Amino acid sequence: MGKDLWMACWVMTSLVASLTSVTYSEAFVVTQRETEASLSLLLAALAEEEALRECLLVVVADEAFRESGALTELLRMPNQRQTMFLRPDEDRVEIQWKTPLCRAYFILVSDPSPVFELAGQPEAHWDHEGRYVILGLTLDDLTSLIETTNGRKTEHILGIIETEHPGQYRVYMNQLYWGPGMAFVTTWRRSRFTRRAALFPDKTSDLRGAELRVVQFELPPHIIYERDAGDRLARRFGRDVEVVRALAKVFRFRPAFVEPPPGQLWGDRLPNGSWDGIVDVLYTGKADIGVGNMYVSDLHDRMDFQHYSAPYAVERSCFTAKMEPPVPRWRSLILPYQTETWLAFLGALAVCGCVLYLLFLLTRFSGGSEEHRSLLTAASSFLYAAGMHFRQPQHRVPARDSTRSFFLLLWFYAIVLTTSYSSNLTAFLTKSRQPKGMETIRELREANLPILCVNSFFKGSMVLSENKDIQALADRYRVVPGFEQVYKLVLAGEGVNIESRSYLEYVVSTQFMSPQGHPRMRIMKECISVSHIAMGFQIYSPLKAKFSKVIMWMVEGGLVTNWFFGAIERAKKIQEAENSRMKGNGSPVEEEIETGSSDAIALSIDHMQSIFYLLILGYLASSFVFLIEVIRR
Repeated sequence: MGKDLWMACWVMTSLVASLTSVTYSEAFVVTQRETEASLSLLLAALAEEEALRECLLVVVADEAFRESGALTELLRMPNQRQTMFLRPDEDRVEIQWKTPLCRAYFILVSDPSPVFELAGQPEAHWDHEGRYVILGLTLDDLTSLIETTNGRKTEHILGIIETEHPGQYRVYMNQLYWGPGMAFVTTWRRSRFTRRAALFPDKTSDLRGAELRVVQFELPPHIIYERDAGDRLARRFGRDVEVVRALAKVFRFRPAFVEPPPGQLWGDRLPNGSWDGIVDVLYTGKADIGVGNMYVSDLHDRMDFQHYSAPYAVERSCFTAKMEPPVPRWRSLILPYQTETWLAFLGALAVCGCVLYLLFLLTRFSGGSEEHRSLLTAASSFLYAAGMHFRQPQHRVPARDSTRSFFLLLWFYAIVLTTSYSSNLTAFLTKSRQPKGMETIRELREANLPILCVNSFFKGSMVLSENKDIQALADRYRVVPGFEQVYKLVLAGEGVNIESRSYLEYVVSTQFMSPQGHPRMRIMKECISVSHIAMGFQIYSPLKAKFSKVIMWMVEGGLVTNWFFGAIERAKKIQEAENSRMKGNGSPVEEEIETGSSDAIALSIDHMQSIFYLLILGYLASSFVFLIEVIRR
C-alpha cells in the first residue's frame, strides 16, 4: 500500500511538472510573438513618420535579425531601400552610406561593436545628414555613440530600447547642441506611442541658448578689441564679430569667444601633416566656429580639416612697403615744371635776350630814337627779357611798330608761362610730394626685398600662380613671428608685408602716421589675388547649411558692408577719445592736422622754406659779386 501510494505521488508530480513546463513554454512563445509583432509595428510606424516618408531606407542588420519579423516588416515598406547584412570579419570601411536622396538608416544589431566600428570610421565614410534608427544598444551604448566624432555631428540619432514589459519599447534621441546625452522622447506600447512627440525635430534652427565656441584673434578692422584704462579687454567688435552676433540672435545661441594658442593665428601645416592655429582648434573640436577674415581656400588640403560657410566678403591680397621720405620742401620751386619744361624755359629766355639785343642793334643802324640806345647793351637786353618772363612791368617800350608787334606776342607768352607756374606752385607748396616707389609685382621682384608675413598661407598661393614674377617672390618668402616684428622690418626698409588690403589700409591709417600726418608705410597699387571671406566650421558641421543661408541674406541686405564701415568709424572715435585722454594726462600724442569747414590751408614756414632758401642764396651771390668788384678795383 505504501509503495503504491509513493508511485502514485511520483506519477502525479511528473504530470504536474510536465503540464507546468508546457504552460511556461507556450507562454514564452506567446510573449515572444507579441514582442516581435510590437517591434515590427514600431519600426513600421517610424518608417511612416513624415520626416522619413520620402526617404530612401538603408536597412542594416546582423545575423540575429536576418529572419526576424521586424526586418520583414521594413522590407515591405514602399520606400526605395538598400539592405546590408553585417557579417563577422567584414571590411565595413567600404560600405557606401551616402546617396543623393533623403536617407533613413534602420540598424538592427544584437552586438553593439559593429555600430561603434562604423561610427569610428573616417568622417567621409559616415552620413552626417542621415537619420538613424538603432535597435539593440543599451542607453549607455547610445550615449557613448553620440559622443564619438561622427555622433557629435549627426543631427538625428534615434535609439530604441526594449523594456522589461513584453512589447514595450522606450524611444530616445540625441540632443546635438541642446544638451548632453540621450533624451527620452516617448514609449511604444504594442501598437502605439503613449504620447505623440517629434521624433526627428529640427535641432539647428533653434539652438535653445546653447553655447557655441568661436575661435578668433584681434585683427582690425574685422575684429577689434576695445580695452579699458587697465588695458583689459572691455568688448570686441568688427565685421566678423557682428556676423557671429547676428547669427546668435537668429539661431538663439550664446557665443563664447576663445583664441588660438599664443603665436598661432589662422593655422599652418606642420611637418607631420597636422595643423596649428584656428584650423587645428576647429578640427579637434575645441571650437564650433572660426572667424578672422578667413580666406576660402583648399591650399595644402585645408578643407580636409575645416569647412567654410557661404562667403560674406571679398578681399585682395596686397603688399605694403616703407613709405619713401617726401621730396624736401625746398624743391617746391622747381616741382611745378618737369625737367624738359625747365630746359625749354631757360632756352626761351636765352633766345629772347638774343632776339631783343639783335632788334635793338637793328634799330640803331636804322636811325632809331635815343630811347632804344639806352637798351643797346647785351646785359640790358637779357635783363629786359628776364623781367618779362617774371611778369615785371617794363618802363621802356620799343618805338618801332615791327618791334612792338613782337613784344605783344612775347608778353602774351610770358603771361601764360608765369600764370601756369604760379598756379601749379600753390599746389606744390601745400602738398607733400612723394617720390615714385615700387607699384608693380615686377618692380617688387627687381627690388629683391624679402616678402614678410605672419604665416605661410600666401607662399602656397604664390607657388601655384602662373605669373612668373609672383612665383619668384615665393623664393623670398619669410614667416615672421608676430605683426610687430613684421612692421619693424618693413619700416626699416628690410622687406615688404603681404596681407589683405582692408587690414593694411586700417593699420597704415591708424598706427603708422607721422606727427605731421603722413603715412610711414604705403600699399602698392598692384595686388596678387582676390579671395572670398567666410566663416570656418568643423568638417561636416550640422550648422553649416542653415548658417550659410542666413549669411547670404545678410550679404544681400547690405548688413555686412554696413558693419564693416561702422566698425571703422567706431574705432576712429575710440582712438580720438584715447588721444584726448592722453592729452589730459600730459602724455605725448601725435600732432593733429586741423581742418576746418573748407580745404584752405595756412602756409607755414615749412611750406615756404624754398623761397627763403632762394633769398639767402641771392644774398650770398650778390655778396660774392660785390667782393669780386671790390677786388678788381
